[in-house]
Amino acid sequence: MEKIHNFKSKILSLMTSKQIFYSIAIIICSSLYVNRRKISSQLYYYLGYLSYQFETAAYKYKKTLRPDKIIIVRHGESQANVNDNLYAEQPDSQIELTQNGLNQSFKIGQLLKQEIGENKNLVFFVSPYQRAQQTAQQIIKSFPKVEKMITEPRIREQEWGNLQKFQLNKQEQEQVFIERTLVGRFYYRFKQGESASDVYDRVSLFLESLFREMDSYSQAAKYGQNRVFIIVTHGMVMRLILMRYFKQHISDFEKMENPLNCECWILQKDQKGLYKFNKKIKLEQDQTFQ
Repeated sequence: MEKIHNFKSKILSLMTSKQIFYSIAIIICSSLYVNRRKISSQLYYYLGYLSYQFETAAYKYKKTLRPDKIIIVRHGESQANVNDNLYAEQPDSQIELTQNGLNQSFKIGQLLKQEIGENKNLVFFVSPYQRAQQTAQQIIKSFPKVEKMITEPRIREQEWGNLQKFQLNKQEQEQVFIERTLVGRFYYRFKQGESASDVYDRVSLFLESLFREMDSYSQAAKYGQNRVFIIVTHGMVMRLILMRYFKQHISDFEKMENPLNCECWILQKDQKGLYKFNKKIKLEQDQTFQ
C-alpha cells in the first residue's frame, strides 16, 4: 500500500498548482451538493481538463516505471534443426531440443545473468511449443527471482501445415520455396498453415497485452523498474515483433536475417519509457556445448 501511495503522490507532484486549485474547487462543490446546472461551464471545462492532465501525467510516469529491458530469445537447437524430416513425421509443437540445445539454453541463461544481474524480478512470456518451454526452463535455472512464467500461444511458431509432408519430397520442397520467393516471405501462406502476415496480426495483439501488463497500475507500483521481461519464442516471431514495434516496412522484414539458436535481442528503455534496439547476444556459431 505504501508503494501505491507513493505512486499517487508522484502523479500529484507532476500536476501544476492551477490544476490542483480546480481540483479542490470541484471537491468543495461536490461536498456542498451544488446542483450541476449551477456550476459554471468554465468549472466543468476545467474538470475535463484536469482529468485529461491527470491521466496524461499518470501515463507518462508509468512509462518511466517500465522494465529497463525486454529480452527476446530464440529457442535452442531443436531435433528438427538437425533433421528436417521430423517436421513431416510429428507435430511441430511437440519437437524437443537436442542435448546440445538444452546446453545452449543453459549457457544463454548464464550470459543473460551477466547482462542483467540476478536480483531482477523476471517475467517470462513463452511459446507453448515444447522447444521454447524447454529453453525457458533452462534459462530460469540461472535466476533466483522469477515473478511468473506465462505460456503465450500468440507467440508460437508460424504454422507451415499440420504435418509438413512437402519436406520429404525435395522437388516439392523446392517448388514451395520458389513460390514463397515469388509471393514474398511476408504474404506467402503455407497449405493448411499461416503466412507471416497472419503471425504479424497475433504478434500485434500480444504486444498490446504485453504493454498492458507492464503499465498496469498495481504492477508498476509494486515492481517498478526492477522487472525484466523475457520473451522465449521462434525466429519468425522475433523478426515480426521488431517489425511491429518499430513500425518497419515489409521490405525491412524481408531483409532481416533469422536469428541463430538461443540468440537474444535486447531492447533497452530510454528516458521516455520507449524501447530502442540495444544489441544482440549470440553463442559462438556452430559451437557445441557439452
